[in-house]
Amino acid sequence: MKKFELKPLRGRRWKAGPAVASAPAQMWVTNEIRDFAEFWPRSNRLGEAICYAFQCADILELHCETFVPARNADPWFVAIVNEKGDPLALFPFMIEHSRHISTLRFMDGALSDYNAPVLFPPAQEWNAETIRKIWRGLQQRLPFDIAVFEKVPAHIGEITNPVTLLTMSPQGQSGHFLGLSGTWNEMSARFPRRKELERKSRRLSRRGKIAFEIAETPDQYDVLIAVLIRQKQQRDLDAHGGNDTLGLPGFRSYLEAARRLVYPSGPVALFGLKVNDTVVAAHWGYIVGSRFSSLIPSFEGGEWYSYSPGFLLADKMLEWCLAKGLSIFDYGWGDEPYKREYCDVSTLLYRAEIPSTIRGRFYLEIRYMKQQLAKTRPWALARAIKERCRK
Repeated sequence: MKKFELKPLRGRRWKAGPAVASAPAQMWVTNEIRDFAEFWPRSNRLGEAICYAFQCADILELHCETFVPARNADPWFVAIVNEKGDPLALFPFMIEHSRHISTLRFMDGALSDYNAPVLFPPAQEWNAETIRKIWRGLQQRLPFDIAVFEKVPAHIGEITNPVTLLTMSPQGQSGHFLGLSGTWNEMSARFPRRKELERKSRRLSRRGKIAFEIAETPDQYDVLIAVLIRQKQQRDLDAHGGNDTLGLPGFRSYLEAARRLVYPSGPVALFGLKVNDTVVAAHWGYIVGSRFSSLIPSFEGGEWYSYSPGFLLADKMLEWCLAKGLSIFDYGWGDEPYKREYCDVSTLLYRAEIPSTIRGRFYLEIRYMKQQLAKTRPWALARAIKERCRK
């Protein structure tokens, strides 16, 4: 681990008092998350840390074993601390290496709905100038040409996400979640197509005994994850013409290795809906704190499709989460119609592409010109390039 000084903003000296507690004094950088084991939150030990499940150490450790090497990347963990060495923010990054460029990203192997730092309460005092100072430190200390930040939420808990104070643009899709409260009868009465789902559940019960379960052992997990992978691949084949989302680098190995983090000792929750011995739907996500993060739903097609097994399973999951005392069912990013029907809160997501070196700036400019060339007539392309050069 290496430690670097961060000078006070605009050369000022921090005065004694609350400001010192929130002022970034040092940047600590390492490739090993265990160097920060003392204060990096785990799914079963959040402490004062404010974060999403995706930034918990035990989940990131699994990323380092699967997604990171599969994407020809190196892990980089950055801690911003105050003068006393107390953590203010923790950044889980990776740097991907291609033939021409090195790209800084949040550690996301396509299974993170919200990419953000871990924050501690004093960080709520930060402003745009603070994050720009940290950004300059990152540019000086990490070896990357461009930064590509995607699915960056506007808030982390009740705190404004300081990363959004950089120059960013809307992602194009939002995150959606549902607050869980009251009794199941009260809450479910608000859901769409309530009577229709009840009819389908009765119809399904005529096919056999319906059972709802959550994997609580590695053996249970292995059975359900094999079904989920098969169902998901078949769904992709039917709906997307063979575009296998589970074929992304490291995706399959991550899901298989996640058996060691299975609920209730770990954050990985894998649900299943069975009719007799047939798993007609499965659903994979995380449980951290009082929040369930929904990530991968799957269901059987063919003769089972008319029963809407995916929705029936989600219904059982909502009831289970409410009974377990969870307060948020997070449907994640994406603006699918069913999310708008169920969810009562949405969160804006942002993205940015920021060059850090001349090579990075040149790479982005060349890519922009190629994009324009692909969709623009030559005379209009020349005008677009001329206008861009004036900026």
